[in-house]
Amino acid sequence: MSSYDNIQYYQIGDETIDNQHQGLLEALGRYIEKIRKRVKTSELLTFTDFLKQYALDHFTDEEMLMAKLNCQVKEQNEKEHNQFIERLCEARNTLQVRGATPQLAKQLHSDLRLWFIGHIGRIDKEMSTALGSQPKLVKQNR
Repeated sequence: MSSYDNIQYYQIGDETIDNQHQGLLEALGRYIEKIRKRVKTSELLTFTDFLKQYALDHFTDEEMLMAKLNCQVKEQNEKEHNQFIERLCEARNTLQVRGATPQLAKQLHSDLRLWFIGHIGRIDKEMSTALGSQPKLVKQNR
């Protein structure tokens, strides 16, 4: 995940959400590296739980902001967030059963990278437009 050199591409114009996107991106990168290095399964499971909680916290903030901004993609955003959490749960289950494998690392890297690029590039960027049209509402309520 460290190949995301242009973090500015993922910024939507809300400092909290942008910082969380960067944190999530960094956490995903650390997660993939841990799998590649074949660290202890218990360590990976703990990190998977951390990553899931981080994502859930971020998704809650993001969904609240989308609701405040009345974003048209709010429902799609929530659906994709649920799919992301499901993917992490599947990864955790696979880790628990099989442990870290190069194949799992490759698959997760591909899945998470595509999700991250697609979701932020398509869905979260809609907040950018809404923030541009309602900056005072966001600043007063956040």
